[in-house]
Amino acid sequence: MPQHQQFGVLGRVPTQQRAGTDSNARVARYSSEMIAGCSVLATTEGLAHGLPPAATTLRAPHMRPSWKEGHNVSHRKLRARVDHSFARMKGYNGQTEPTTGKNSELRPSAASGTTVLKGTTTMALTQQTMTDEQRKSVVLEYLKAFDHGGVTSNGGNMLELFADDAQVYFPKWGLATGKEEIGTLFAEVGTTVQAIKHHYADFNWIFSGSDVVVCEGTSHGEHRDGPWRAGVPEWGAGRWCDVFEIRDWKIQRCFIYLDPDYAGKDTARYPWLAKRANP
Repeated sequence: MPQHQQFGVLGRVPTQQRAGTDSNARVARYSSEMIAGCSVLATTEGLAHGLPPAATTLRAPHMRPSWKEGHNVSHRKLRARVDHSFARMKGYNGQTEPTTGKNSELRPSAASGTTVLKGTTTMALTQQTMTDEQRKSVVLEYLKAFDHGGVTSNGGNMLELFADDAQVYFPKWGLATGKEEIGTLFAEVGTTVQAIKHHYADFNWIFSGSDVVVCEGTSHGEHRDGPWRAGVPEWGAGRWCDVFEIRDWKIQRCFIYLDPDYAGKDTARYPWLAKRANP
């Protein structure tokens, strides 16, 4: 009888068979350890998400529970929204005016060729660097639009000069926020002013080194209650000072300081004016 068969008869395992047995033992041991690990993993994940111990079931590591799959879907949607927001921030050039409305669509920017989202509002983050002279040009365009019935030099509406979330203050009217309220402010004030002319040669400019620009000047015009001209009389209307905040070629803030009594009719409440009006 061959030697390896004698070993089998005597109860000794042949070398090849013994190696297979050891391999099976290691596989069995690894399987038991993996099962134990999966059990611990399932229990730990379940408890971490508020599931009771009884609800934690044995799952292989590559099998994701239903709640985790839903969590991943939600995370992917959130990441897509964040990525889209940053894409808009990178692509926005400060010259494309988003419009409001329920129907949103993508349209290319005429200046840069990038794609922006229509139906959303612009962000207040600075996108472009502007010089003082460029901010001054925006202010001049705004004031000249007033002189031309609210129409800009390119035939557009003066509201296009404002950011979507801009603020405008006017004495005796209050603070307007957003283009809709700003339009209401200008419309209501405009119904009382028949004509206005700013004296550009007499402007006094103050630049802060930041987004803030101050312009001081004079004007004359025709109010429904009568005409006005700065300095006629000296205590009358026509002197004004506007404080602007301009970023990305848009007016973010415009606070107007002047006497809204253009025709100088409100004199009875002021003793010094009452004496001058009725010497």
